[in-house]
Amino acid sequence: MASQCDPNVLPVTESLPIATDITYGLISGNNVSDAAMVSCCSPNPVNLVNECVLWCELPERYLNATTSSTNSLLSEFGRCLKRSDEGGPMAFIVGAHMSSATASKPARWMLL
Repeated sequence: MASQCDPNVLPVTESLPIATDITYGLISGNNVSDAAMVSCCSPNPVNLVNECVLWCELPERYLNATTSSTNSLLSEFGRCLKRSDEGGPMAFIVGAHMSSATASKPARWMLL
């Protein structure tokens, strides 16, 4: 049986064992079939790390739709998750990391 993950907790992204040379988004959870994540990450797979963090390499469409800042990337990814998760939790924490090749911005998270 899968453990419960607190939707209000997301570890510091730099502490996670995820490559830093990719741009990725993440949320708290442990269901790699989560409909919102699958939809927003497509065609890339949803991955699980540290038992309660779902993450994926963000598709190029997010980079094309943002101003190359972590904040705009977070906003775009968060909007997709909200649209795709109707009937889901009212608020959740979403995080993002921009590849060092894309920008020299630190990883961030925000409450949606």
